[in-house]
Amino acid sequence: MRVEIVDAPGLDQQLVLPGTVSEARQKRIPVGAAGVRAVRMGLHSADPPETDVVVDLEAAQRYSHALNVKGAKIVLAV
Repeated sequence: MRVEIVDAPGLDQQLVLPGTVSEARQKRIPVGAAGVRAVRMGLHSADPPETDVVVDLEAAQRYSHALNVKGAKIVLAV
């Protein structure tokens, strides 16, 4: 699986998951811990299939990230 990290402006970290399909309706998972307000996921494009995962941060901050993809598991360390 190929995963792209998009440095989005403001308080977001965006992952683009090419070749994946999710429900068209966006899902939001409240987190409220470790500087993360919530995680949102939704279908960005049906053809070609692409899903976006957005991590909403609580405050603007300088960051670096590490991405680990193993099988169906994706770990983003901010």
